[in-house]
Amino acid sequence: MIDRVEITRKKMKNLILKIKPDGRILLSAPKNLSNEYIKMFLEEKRSWIEEKLKKIGENYVPPVQHNYVEGEIFIFLGKTYNLMIKKSKTNKIKIENNTIILNQKENYLFEQKKILFEKWYRKRAEELFPQIIKKYQDILKLEAEEVKIRKMKRIWGSCNCTKRIITLNLELIKKPIPAIEYVVLHELVHLKHPNHSTDFWDHVEAYMEDWRERKKLLR
Repeated sequence: MIDRVEITRKKMKNLILKIKPDGRILLSAPKNLSNEYIKMFLEEKRSWIEEKLKKIGENYVPPVQHNYVEGEIFIFLGKTYNLMIKKSKTNKIKIENNTIILNQKENYLFEQKKILFEKWYRKRAEELFPQIIKKYQDILKLEAEEVKIRKMKRIWGSCNCTKRIITLNLELIKKPIPAIEYVVLHELVHLKHPNHSTDFWDHVEAYMEDWRERKKLLR
């Protein structure tokens, strides 16, 4: 959930949390307030946020853009990591404990750091998503002709039933694996049931009884 929060730091004393009609979560915070305190505050407000989002009915809202500065929070497979930036002989991103480390040759500007992170996320997705696709193709005995990974603004996945092409949102790499598996199974089942009929949901539930809980992880 925290990856969906647009955090703005201002000269102020208190935290102000708002949910916009389009599903955006806005948080205004004092300039010197720690990331850990903000994370704790958002966890305390989780039930309230989820209730508001449920009323809005939003399933997907693109995450806020990062500034790529020290201490900023990044998400990978449902876990949060604080960014650490180091000078290095090579450009590389790696995870150690609760930290995501950006090793860079020079003091890169915003766009350069953004490109490095986008390439890193895409590589992780290209490694993981095909494994999950194969797992559920074997289980369902349904096979797509092609699987694409790209950024999408409003949905987690799509299925072109005629051409048998499944497209997965790159942003899924930030979600827990059970959530990714749900989206994959959902789109594969569309190869047999093109709509969201009762038969479609019965088919989903037959192979994933906890799909409702997994779907909630996408929020």
